[in-house]
Amino acid sequence: MQVFTEDGSKIDRVELYLAYEQCHDCPSGVGWPGARSRPAGNIYYLKDEARVSAELQGDGTFALHLTAEPGYTDPPWVAVVGFVGDKPTAIKILRDVHIPRTRVDVWKVYLHPATLASEDVSSAAPSPTYRALAWRRAPTSELPDPAGCVAYQKYDNDGWTTEYFVPESDPDCDGLEPECSPYWFAFNKDRLPASCVTASDTLLPGVCRVGITLCADGQTSSAACSDNVASPGLFCVPGEVCASCDASIPVESCIGQTLGATDSRAPYATCPFTYDDTSVDKMPCSNSVHEATLSIPAMGSLCTAVAFHTLADPLANPSGELKLGIQTQTVFQVRLGLAHDPCEIKITWQQGSATPIVNGVRALLEVGYETGNRVLYPVELHATAGITCPAGTTIATTCTTESPTTTPESMWRCVTP
Repeated sequence: MQVFTEDGSKIDRVELYLAYEQCHDCPSGVGWPGARSRPAGNIYYLKDEARVSAELQGDGTFALHLTAEPGYTDPPWVAVVGFVGDKPTAIKILRDVHIPRTRVDVWKVYLHPATLASEDVSSAAPSPTYRALAWRRAPTSELPDPAGCVAYQKYDNDGWTTEYFVPESDPDCDGLEPECSPYWFAFNKDRLPASCVTASDTLLPGVCRVGITLCADGQTSSAACSDNVASPGLFCVPGEVCASCDASIPVESCIGQTLGATDSRAPYATCPFTYDDTSVDKMPCSNSVHEATLSIPAMGSLCTAVAFHTLADPLANPSGELKLGIQTQTVFQVRLGLAHDPCEIKITWQQGSATPIVNGVRALLEVGYETGNRVLYPVELHATAGITCPAGTTIATTCTTESPTTTPESMWRCVTP
């Protein structure tokens, strides 16, 4: 393999990360050093956890002779990373390659220029744009020169994608034992309260709730989760979340994955929005209000507040607006209706094209009740076939509530006064 940079820029080191397996039961992302969130993305495991480096040639290029044992000849993913010092400045991902064992092939690999990977995956960038981050893993007696971890990001017209190349034995490359959160570098080293879910304790046994834990990498692997007594009321979530996420710390990405899955068994609502059939870009009717009405259980308790969360960050500060898209945003707003029992919620399409919701987009509603408790309820927004726009009127639709299972949802016990 001969390695060059696409733009001719200088690098002083090249490393390869050969991955053979994708993790399917991991969190959706890895928390790198200093990260406050984990950009969602696929995680690939390295099979050989020793560092693989290319050698600098006299002409300033890098070369590496790859040999593969039986069973190692067909890596689905290979990250080729160029460094200046410890900073990755160029990267290329090779996919579904074959390393021959009985002949010699010469590969010429041109690395894309890359800037530093970021937790910001909502801002637009020129297409294509590449970003990368690599962090080292401390040597051990078994691995004196171990491979580290790499995060790769690419922006195209569909938005940002993130992929991770990590050693399976230490997927956050922090070298800490015991591990509280194996996919987050030095997680919670200051032992601050982190998010978790629990259905135990005496307040509402059997009801899944968001709680806190003091679990910390290098200090304790205990995932004991308790209600946050400093927070007013309980924050209840569908029971399926506890079934899937009771061992996930922090729990945010697991909540998003569980409630956003197409086979989720949690109750949810589908809310249709009809676009202008004369608009190529599926825009809302001008001078009209597009509004969907959703009614959810109140169990004798009045609703007091409603706001949006995203699947990507389901426990962040809630917002009255949901913004979809990167270059051109589609905006929805949510508010309470007049009737609060059952809880009546109004979702309004404010601006932008219906294209982002043609195949349906899931979000989460945080609904507050007079008991002081809150629930997290999934809602799917989707576009329906266009209409001939009436002049200056409200185009009203009704949301449909869905229950994929006949088992009563325990979350609604959180609402009862």
